[in-house]
Amino acid sequence: MPKKIKAIRKYKLKSGREKYEFSIRANKNKIIHRRGFATYDEAQLAYLNFKQQIINGDIDAELKRVKYNDLYEQWLKRYSNTVKESTYNKTMNLFNLHILPNIGDYYLNDITVQQCQAAIDSWAETLVDYKLIATYASKIFKEAQRFDLIIKNPFDKVTIPRTTKHVKMIYQKKQHRHNYYNRKQLNKFLDTAKKYMPTEVYTFFRLLAYTGLRRGEILVLTWNDIDLINKTLKVNKTLAYGVGNKRIIQTPKSQQSNRTIVLDNVTIEILKKWQKIQKAMLQVKEISANQVVFQSPNNKAYTPDTPNVWLKRIIKLADLPSITLHGFRHTHATLLYNENPYINPKDVQKRLGHADFAVTMNIYEHATDDSDSKILKAIDKLNSESDSDNNTSGR
Repeated sequence: MPKKIKAIRKYKLKSGREKYEFSIRANKNKIIHRRGFATYDEAQLAYLNFKQQIINGDIDAELKRVKYNDLYEQWLKRYSNTVKESTYNKTMNLFNLHILPNIGDYYLNDITVQQCQAAIDSWAETLVDYKLIATYASKIFKEAQRFDLIIKNPFDKVTIPRTTKHVKMIYQKKQHRHNYYNRKQLNKFLDTAKKYMPTEVYTFFRLLAYTGLRRGEILVLTWNDIDLINKTLKVNKTLAYGVGNKRIIQTPKSQQSNRTIVLDNVTIEILKKWQKIQKAMLQVKEISANQVVFQSPNNKAYTPDTPNVWLKRIIKLADLPSITLHGFRHTHATLLYNENPYINPKDVQKRLGHADFAVTMNIYEHATDDSDSKILKAIDKLNSESDSDNNTSGR
């Protein structure tokens, strides 16, 4: 009976089915790994075929070893064709800031589990998204496995550290920040903006608060997107950062973000007033359909930082708690619910353009100043109805 080849091993799938795999050294720098064979004989045939190719010199014995950084560059080119430019830019920044400085200059088959463990431990010390960073770092090793450059992915053996107290505090502070206004605070904010700021700025925040638009969406709005007669607004683009952190206009964040929302009468009148002022400023009889609604001095969309300057000034003048621009989005959703507790959350999800319904529901968890009193009033009403029923039944 022929002696079995030790390099051929049996393994089990999660389903319990048995498969065969083998590893064979092509040269001092490269080991070829193959798996997925249904039988030992099938694996043996493939193994012997590879062995003969090595003997014949068909497999280059002087194959160059590949550095992590070099394979990352190849992967990045393919990745760029699968995502939006803004996502590509964020991913590239993540690699440049956190991953490549740690392991980029090492050859893939020299990088150890210990190095990868040290990297993720250091990320976990200060970064909230350390698990995401580790996931992306691992992708390059998976790519190396696909090209038979390495056998095992060292990130498969790392222990994911627990979130440190420092990072947990950062996350909790971010999550539990009171990042919205109640109705009274919003009215005070808008009244202050109307009194002390240019009409354009007041209009900007009125539209932001009464539509729940994202900052990138409102900054690139054109008059063609707003129907002043039918009182609707179309969201079909957003401002983002592309390669080299240059500002670009691209399609909205998700398919659900591409939407049409209705506008209230007061907001429509405010927009009409601003449009008249803008006509005079631009010295035109009619506003171009492609004219941005809120324009910088060079008649282009404002930078994303400009509204932050307006926001800080109004908050200071109004003596209100600080919130972010995104806080007006939360304000809009929260006040919609407060004004009508029976509003369908799915309708709010559609208006805000959330792809994930859970994100909308998280906004409803925001406690408002009068939520407890509303609950007590509802209970009192139940009690009064219950007492009335008891009195009636006792007669």
